[in-house]
Amino acid sequence: MKRIWNLDELAEHWSLKFEETQLLKTKPTRNHLAFVAQLKYYQNTGRFPLATNDIPETPLHYLADQLEITVDQIHEYDWLGRSGTRHRKEILEFPGIRRVSAADKSAFSDWLIDNLYPHGADIEDAIESAFEWFQKHKVECPAGKELDRLVRSAYQQFELNLYEHFANCLSVESKILMGQSLDGVEGVVNFSDIKADPGRVGLDSVLKEVEKISFIRSLHLPVETFSSFNTKVLQRYRQRVNSESAWEVKQHPETIRYGLFAIFLYWRQREIIDGLIELFIQIVHRLSARAERKLVKTLLSDFQKVHGKTTLLFRIAEAALDNPNGLVKEVVYPVAGEDTLKSLLKEYKSSGPAYQQQVHKILRSSYSNHYRRMLLLLCHIPNCINGRARI
Repeated sequence: MKRIWNLDELAEHWSLKFEETQLLKTKPTRNHLAFVAQLKYYQNTGRFPLATNDIPETPLHYLADQLEITVDQIHEYDWLGRSGTRHRKEILEFPGIRRVSAADKSAFSDWLIDNLYPHGADIEDAIESAFEWFQKHKVECPAGKELDRLVRSAYQQFELNLYEHFANCLSVESKILMGQSLDGVEGVVNFSDIKADPGRVGLDSVLKEVEKISFIRSLHLPVETFSSFNTKVLQRYRQRVNSESAWEVKQHPETIRYGLFAIFLYWRQREIIDGLIELFIQIVHRLSARAERKLVKTLLSDFQKVHGKTTLLFRIAEAALDNPNGLVKEVVYPVAGEDTLKSLLKEYKSSGPAYQQQVHKILRSSYSNHYRRMLLLLCHIPNCINGRARI
């Protein structure tokens, strides 16, 4: 329970109702504060306090002010004695809360498995939600250890159901290939390679990632079934498998092994596709940068910047218009010599559309000589790339 409460929260959650104060008539004044403290604590949390320190100080003083007594009396109260036990029983009977039964525990476990765990909740989330569930059904919430056992047992059953569900979606052929991957059989992409990052930017890395994708696609994983599950749940088991070695994965019972491995492969496929896209971007950037460096190196070897181009072009245009029928050597060269015009042409080729066209030409040559075969391989897994949004 939180320790800090403002006035509005105190008024809403810790104010005593008339029928609640009537319960105090049969009790000595020294027990009044402890009784209402247990009552309001249970209403707010679904649990009972085991000591005075469990109750926040501000709500405790707020209750004492309503009863017009001091908080000192509560320190003498025996929380675990006969009075405390009798008071807790009376507090449960007041709103009609009954003792928890085996049927209630079973219904609570089913609720966890069907409604809470599939949305990514963990053990701690389940314990917190348990108090609301038991309050809603007007059933006494089990004690700490018993509640912990219930939520953990339900979680284990949820996991087992999950593993069985995915394992049953796999064909016999797929399971054989998955087993060979874990065993490191030659000719099959092994488990450690699937877990590995793409590596250095280059054609070899692309080909390795394509090989991984092709292997995962050959397993025919139930993609639609996976996509219907909460991503938080799937990520949890993906991380679990990623932290294990192939030997550790093989130690799991068959159903758990194939269920876990299938979840891992489904999620890993998404990551590999994202990695391929990143590799493509980096390769294109590298090709473009290399092409530019190569072209710039060539141009700089004989490049000379021409200053005053605007004035020069104006003078050439003026000379040409004044003598439209004259020869270039007689009309233009006196204004801009042959060397100046050559430098002007080279400067144009080093920038603008002409420059980009040359860069593209060099880039295309690099692709044709080295990277073309990676696209040929990708054409054999179109469903994988084109189906990225669906995955």
